[in-house]
Amino acid sequence: MEQLGRAGRTRRSAYAALRSAFDDAVTDGLLAASPVLRVKRPRATHQEAISLTPEQVAQFVHGARDLRYVRILRLILGTGLRRGEALALRWADIRLDRCELSIKGSLTRRGSDLLVSDAKTQRSRRVVPLSPAMVRLITEQRAEQVAERLRPATCGRTPASSLPPSSGVRSTHGTCCGRRRSPRNVRGCHRSACTPTPRQRC
Repeated sequence: MEQLGRAGRTRRSAYAALRSAFDDAVTDGLLAASPVLRVKRPRATHQEAISLTPEQVAQFVHGARDLRYVRILRLILGTGLRRGEALALRWADIRLDRCELSIKGSLTRRGSDLLVSDAKTQRSRRVVPLSPAMVRLITEQRAEQVAERLRPATCGRTPASSLPPSSGVRSTHGTCCGRRRSPRNVRGCHRSACTPTPRQRC
C-alpha cells in the first residue's frame, strides 16, 4: 500500500482491520496463529502543511474577486478556518466588538442533506482572532445580508425577517433565506479562482 501511495492513516486502518479479522479466525479455531502478528504496524506519517506565498495570495484574491463566494474564500484565507467551519458560522459565534469568532462546529454533507456537527475535539473548539481586514469583511457581509432581507422578492421565497430564529442554520454567508451553503460549491469557486483560463463564474 505504501508503494501505491496510500496515506499512513489508510495503511494503519487496513492493518487494524486485517488483524481483527485474523484474530477472530484464531478465536474460532480456523487458524493456529495470526500471520499479522509478524507484520509491523505501519507508522503514522505527518506531512507539513503547504502555505501560500504572498504572491500566490494576491493572485488568488484577484482571481476570486468576481466569484459568488468571494467573502467565504477571503474569510478562510484570512483566518485559516476549514471550509466546513466557515460555512457553519452563525452570527452568534462572532463578536466584532472583541474582534474574534468562535468555532463550535462544521458543516458537512451526508447524502443529500447538509448538517452541522459539533466540534469533535477541544482543539477544534477554539476562538479565532480577527484582523481589521476580517472585521471589515464580516461587517460588509452583515450589511449586505440585512439589505437582502429587506428585498424578499429577490429570492422568490419567504423573507428571512419572517422566519423564526430556529429556522435552519444562519450562516454568516447565508442568503436572505438563510439557506446553508454546500462545501462543494465553495470548493468549486476555489478552483475557479485558481484557474487562469476563463470559466463560468459560480
